[in-house]
Amino acid sequence: MITKSSYRLPMLAMLLALGMGGIVIAQDVPLSVKAEIDWQQAYVGDRLRFTLTLVADSATSVDSIPVGESLGDFDVIGRQYDLSGDGSGGLRHTVDFDLAVYKTGQFWIPQIPIRFIHADSTTSEFMTDSLVVIIMSVASGDSLVDIKGLKPQIYFGSQFPWLYVIAAVIFLAGIIVWIWRRRKKSEAVAEAKPVDTRPPWVIADEAMRKLRESGLLANGEFKLFYLKLTDILRAYIEPRFGVDALDRTTSELREDLTQISLDDHHYDLLFELFDSADLVKFAKLRPEMSHAENDFQKGWQFVQGTGEKRPVGVSGI
Repeated sequence: MITKSSYRLPMLAMLLALGMGGIVIAQDVPLSVKAEIDWQQAYVGDRLRFTLTLVADSATSVDSIPVGESLGDFDVIGRQYDLSGDGSGGLRHTVDFDLAVYKTGQFWIPQIPIRFIHADSTTSEFMTDSLVVIIMSVASGDSLVDIKGLKPQIYFGSQFPWLYVIAAVIFLAGIIVWIWRRRKKSEAVAEAKPVDTRPPWVIADEAMRKLRESGLLANGEFKLFYLKLTDILRAYIEPRFGVDALDRTTSELREDLTQISLDDHHYDLLFELFDSADLVKFAKLRPEMSHAENDFQKGWQFVQGTGEKRPVGVSGI
């Protein structure tokens, strides 16, 4: 059992040994950073999707992304993180932010510094592009500029003006179809990203069951298994303890959790798992199957023990 006072020296020795021994050479995957926004024009209160896509090799980690509750003039009302392979041996980190602003005008999403930490502890820093968004009002005063005075009445004679009636009907039908499509699109976006209101330990419990059944360990995909396992725990810790866990490194999270009322047993379970995960993710260590299963049990016991139910055992993966 690793305690708070004894984990540092053994872990440091293992990392130095792996780094000096040159056991594995990371694949040469170029670093890249890309920032995108789904709409460059929107109405007041519309939800915008701002996406950061970061690509790095498997031995390079992404340091914390400095985005809090606001981004420039925009409120950050939601965020989601995903990790996947990029098809060339690297990893693609995708971070989606849901943004909204409640005033009109031209607003800029500012540049964001992104720092990568390499296996040799050196760093590389990139700046995202700044993006502009035009926010309009549904009843903007600008729409009144083109209003002109009434024109003289048109005399149609004795025949009924069918041509004008048909044109007016087509015009109104076009407006109705446009409003309907816009409303359906907004409803589809809302339905595609429902807010999960279940307790965080219930969400984490379900995610860990799916990970256990994913077959990643059986296929020897240890790195992806540990990445997903630690992401599940970070996503659980953030709402459960009010700690910004998704954007923190292991050492930063370790310090944050010493400030809350977390008992030593659960603290040790969590960081024994996180220390093992860092060795697999960044030092290219390939663990034994039994060790990986034991780490999964530690994560399971942490969620069960700190949620609103008592710890229970779980069968092997």
